[in-house]
Amino acid sequence: MEKEEFNSYFDMDELLHNKNIETNPKILAKKVDGDRVNVIDFSSLTHENGDELTDEDQTNLNCDIEFIVINTNQKNKYYTEYISYTQNLIIFYPNTNQKFRVSSIHTKLIK
Repeated sequence: MEKEEFNSYFDMDELLHNKNIETNPKILAKKVDGDRVNVIDFSSLTHENGDELTDEDQTNLNCDIEFIVINTNQKNKYYTEYISYTQNLIIFYPNTNQKFRVSSIHTKLIK
């Protein structure tokens, strides 16, 4: 199966739009600048410039880390080997001053 054909079947945005996936309201909630979030799935997380996470990044990041949403107007399409995501958020980790792109479906509002 070609990548484009595969992505047309497994596009997360399309799956959510058609309500084929049910999930926690804190995950589906619209995020706004300044919100505090946890990343619950790192498969769509990249550095702000689009670089994939390094082994060191993957060792240091976990689901308990609190990130701050700093931009919600992104429409970057990120293709993995098996699925595509829209990275619609830029989040900031204040402990390291790093910025990341991530799909909002992979973040959960804190509180």
